[in-house]
Amino acid sequence: MRGHITQKIIDDTYYDLRERSKIDLDFLLLTISAAVICALGFRMNSAPVIVGAMVISPLLFPVICAAAATYQADWSAFFRSIGTLAIGVLAAITAAVVVGLFNPTAFRSEIVDRLSGAMGDYFLVVLFSGLAGNMRFFRPKFIQRLPASRFPSR
Repeated sequence: MRGHITQKIIDDTYYDLRERSKIDLDFLLLTISAAVICALGFRMNSAPVIVGAMVISPLLFPVICAAAATYQADWSAFFRSIGTLAIGVLAAITAAVVVGLFNPTAFRSEIVDRLSGAMGDYFLVVLFSGLAGNMRFFRPKFIQRLPASRFPSR
């Protein structure tokens, strides 16, 4: 049975996205933590650590909120989301640079290979990641289909 998306679900989801897209201490701490973990994952040459950093990074929220704000023609939310994204990216780059200064990484061939992937591959990863992220917010009960949602939350 297909669920129907009501206007209330859209409004509640949009409100949730706007709240998650605000710049606050939690957003900055998660962004900086994800950047440090990712930088160390490159140093360790560990793909699982790098993927783990992507899982905890909150930078997808302002991207999805900007897309939703465009659809809603809510330009103040759009620009606020873009600002949050810009601050988050700057915080992540700063954290990664600091880790690199204190803990330099020698670019081995595996790292160079990962950094020089085909642009088409990156486009497809971004496209399907965005699709999954949007489905998480705009489809009722979608989150329950994810394996991690089977664990009880506290």
